[in-house]
Amino acid sequence: MSTVVTALTYQQRIDKLRVTKAQQTREKQKVLGAMDYDDQGQVLPPPHRTEIVELVSGSGIKVNQVLLKDFKPDSNHGSGGFFGPKATGENFKQLLEVHPTYIDPMSSMCGVYMINFLAYRDPGWNPDFDYSHLHEEQAKLGVDDGIGGVHSGINDRQVRLLARAGKLIGSGFSQEQVGVNLLLATVDLSVGKDPSKRRVFANPEIVSAEGRIPVEEGCLSFPGLFTTIHRPRTLRVRAQDRDGNWWETGADGLLAQAICHEVDHLNGVPVVGPHLGLRQGCAA
Repeated sequence: MSTVVTALTYQQRIDKLRVTKAQQTREKQKVLGAMDYDDQGQVLPPPHRTEIVELVSGSGIKVNQVLLKDFKPDSNHGSGGFFGPKATGENFKQLLEVHPTYIDPMSSMCGVYMINFLAYRDPGWNPDFDYSHLHEEQAKLGVDDGIGGVHSGINDRQVRLLARAGKLIGSGFSQEQVGVNLLLATVDLSVGKDPSKRRVFANPEIVSAEGRIPVEEGCLSFPGLFTTIHRPRTLRVRAQDRDGNWWETGADGLLAQAICHEVDHLNGVPVVGPHLGLRQGCAA
């Protein structure tokens, strides 16, 4: 009796990988809880080797992560942590030597991570560099401090946005300029001088506009460059506040101009035409 082996098509392999990935993701959610971050395709290690810890991730937010129970990094500091390239490299090498092997014949990836090496940083920040003077302000804002994150400072994006807008010389700022893909902008005509003047617009939508006037406009994304464009004389905008409540307000003059500018940013238009002023500035 002969056996016929039929090779899988590319689409069949993709479909099987999708099923496997969905199952692995559900398993991680069950063990780790909500995961509002990039897990970099990790899979869980064997249960008897798994330890769950809470820590500040590389993005500066508090998350649950998985450790291997039978691996402990070598410390080079009195705090019990390890710091510096030499200690980090040596510990990473030791981790790879005990890391479980994972192979999926459906996948072109030869092995995947079951843990995040950064999860072994304890403490995540060298205590020789004290930041206790920030605790009072952090408590006022009610945010995770983000100290120890490797590529971001804070998880509360609204606070980060307001902080940036308050420090830069400008009347408005959008999440697009911070590099975060959310429909969130702030407008502050006091330019950081009066906190009560700061307005947060989440998911803003200009519902009506009247009139058309020429204005000179610049942008923090293009320092020193200005161009003359047309903006509505008055408008009404609908948006959500910091707590997610919908509200609507009218605006005219500079406030209307600033709102239009930030909504343009969120729609992917940093400076609207005509662009003659920008071309002249770039050529100068």
